[in-house]
Amino acid sequence: MVYRFLGLTPQHGITSGLTPQRGITSGLTPQRGITSGLTPQRGITSGLTPQRGVRSNSSTWHHVRSNSSTWHHVRSNSSTWRHVRSNSSTWRHVRSNSSTWRHVRSNSSTWHHVRSNSSTWRHVTSNSSTWRHVRSNSSTWHHVRSNSSTWHHVRSNSSTWHHFRSNSSTWRHVRSNSSTWRHVRSNSSTWRHVRSNSSRWHHFRSNSSTWHHFRSNSSTWHHVRSNSSTWHHVRSNSSTWRHVRSNSSTWHHVRSNSSTWHHFRSNSSTWHHVRSNSSTWRHVRSNSSTWHLRAHLWVMFSRYQIEENGTKQSDKGRYYPSMSNKKCVSFPTLQNILLHLP
Repeated sequence: MVYRFLGLTPQHGITSGLTPQRGITSGLTPQRGITSGLTPQRGITSGLTPQRGVRSNSSTWHHVRSNSSTWHHVRSNSSTWRHVRSNSSTWRHVRSNSSTWRHVRSNSSTWHHVRSNSSTWRHVTSNSSTWRHVRSNSSTWHHVRSNSSTWHHVRSNSSTWHHFRSNSSTWRHVRSNSSTWRHVRSNSSTWRHVRSNSSRWHHFRSNSSTWHHFRSNSSTWHHVRSNSSTWHHVRSNSSTWRHVRSNSSTWHHVRSNSSTWHHFRSNSSTWHHVRSNSSTWRHVRSNSSTWHLRAHLWVMFSRYQIEENGTKQSDKGRYYPSMSNKKCVSFPTLQNILLHLP
């Protein structure tokens, strides 16, 4: 009678092939309800009989799926039920009091309490003293760990834990299940996706119309950036970096063939920092028409010459060998300035 009242025939049940006598999942009798120990009168929530069980009536109940013996999600658009999942024998008892979640308990002694304020998840305590907070924003779960005031967000994809550290509202660090740190920064709503597939990190950032792509294939990083009409290309093939940047008339072309140096910065028309493949920083400064390098390497704008320790080389070719390590760096398009770091 209840099924006819709801407009469903007994053959429909919950999923095709399940009769009303079989309950919600195969092997469960109507008397057992959803979890063992619940009487038919209690059903899922108090006041629901086993015949009503879980179904979709207009816009009240939404998603219930049984895949073999695994239960996944039960949600009501009302303010009471949200999510219930059972994997084989791992049922979690959930109770809803009006629109606030109060208690979630597992059959083990690991975690116990979950509380929600409006639609935001607040607290989860484990048997240790480490885990504190869990928050759900819309349909995305964010696992939050509070270790002093530094750690905030941790998310687990499958069996891999990814640690996120936040300083105020800016994201700083991302750590995978290995001991390798990946640096990721998010300012307000700019960062979109951070994903770890096995040991490969894939980072995507979208700032309005500016795309920032960061991909790590094993230990190789590939960077590509485009800002409006300015192209920023950075590619790492094995240990070789290719840098190309065009910002109006400031940055033009910088290329490192071999594994010598990598990082360049421009402030208006003044160059500041150059880093080599080692951990040594080379400071480069442009004062008027004179270039100063830390290793006493002088590069003149007008005369294509390199002076190192009093020794001069005058050559109008594109490459200038170093006195120390015989390596070449060319800058053919940046005001015909040729720089090289020893």
